[in-house]
Amino acid sequence: MLRRVTSVIALLASFSILCLGHGLQSVLLPARADLMHFSGVLIGGLMSSYYVGFIAGTFVCPWLIARVGHIRVFAAAAAGASAIMLAHSLTLHPLAWLLLRAIYGLCLVHLYTVMESWLNRIVDQDTRGRILSVYMIINFISMSLGQMLFFLAPADGFELFAISSMLLSLALVPLILSRIEQPTPIEAPQTLGVRRLLAISPLSVAGALAAGLMGSAYWGLTAAYVINLGFPPHDAAWFMAAGLMGGLLTQWPLGALSDRIGRRQVIMLASALVLSASLALALTALWSSPSATFGMGWLLVWSMLFGAGLHPLYSLCIAHANDFVGPEYFVRASVGLQLIQSVGAIIGPLAAGAMIHAAGQSMLFFYLALLAGALILYDLARIAKGRMPAFTKPFRLLTRTGLLAVMMDPRYRRRKEQPPG
Repeated sequence: MLRRVTSVIALLASFSILCLGHGLQSVLLPARADLMHFSGVLIGGLMSSYYVGFIAGTFVCPWLIARVGHIRVFAAAAAGASAIMLAHSLTLHPLAWLLLRAIYGLCLVHLYTVMESWLNRIVDQDTRGRILSVYMIINFISMSLGQMLFFLAPADGFELFAISSMLLSLALVPLILSRIEQPTPIEAPQTLGVRRLLAISPLSVAGALAAGLMGSAYWGLTAAYVINLGFPPHDAAWFMAAGLMGGLLTQWPLGALSDRIGRRQVIMLASALVLSASLALALTALWSSPSATFGMGWLLVWSMLFGAGLHPLYSLCIAHANDFVGPEYFVRASVGLQLIQSVGAIIGPLAAGAMIHAAGQSMLFFYLALLAGALILYDLARIAKGRMPAFTKPFRLLTRTGLLAVMMDPRYRRRKEQPPG
């Protein structure tokens, strides 16, 4: 038992260090790109490129693990991600940055998949739910703390790239030094097709797509938004961390509320939070001098409100889909929705960047408000249909890291049957 606990701690420690380095680069790269006067479309393209690599990695990773094993894949991916962060500081060419972001996404999905595969091997049925919750908390808190590391050095220097690179390398240490037995090679997770998912739960498909379209644009372009409002670059880190904290604080309350009053109603509530915060932030950008008029305090409030709606949205959509399938199909439905969300994540930053390029910085949050409003209208249409779920299960938090986190859900079991729909 002690060995199992030690192994879980080692894995979670590696995950925490990884999230610190990843969190720092999530605000550093957009801020640095803005300081280098990259266009809004190009900054959006950097985030889209990351998700292209991420999706490609979901197909490559099982094959690579089967060939060389978990430890070698983890070591190679950590080394690659670390080297890529340093490479960003050595070149200012936009095409090089786009290529580096794609490779970085490829590396990250390998790191997440290896850790989630190991956790699934270690935990048992009685501890799965708790480990999944801890995994979620570590993800939010470590990402936020990583963004706070942005204060350590100027965004136009080499130091922050070096710090992010060091953290990505150090993520190797707890896992490599632990006495964890290597899991058996994983199989590529099966998925339900888009047509089947639409038949099972159209709102979940629309919500997952909207979450990808909104979340990637937010992560890719928010730092430039804050800087272009006249605030210093380090305030971008505060802004993005506030959004993460807002999401962490509402994950459980909104999930519990969805158990009581229904998923559709709470998806609408989450979308309404995104809509109201987006409109406030879009109107702020139209003000003649927002940094002098509003101060950072109001932006942090609106950012928390935005994150409070955006970050639980994906988990709510997964829960809504799972209410219409049995536990044996949780993984297949979740993998399908995650791939849909990732496709949205490729499109979102490019669409938002094009709107910013055409009409100014305020269009970022007008774009997000438009998507949230469209999801609310579609949600209302689905409520009017009145279709009731076949399997209502308690809400569980889920991450958008790798594809295997959903298998830590204690409700999951394997059975070869045809899904409904």
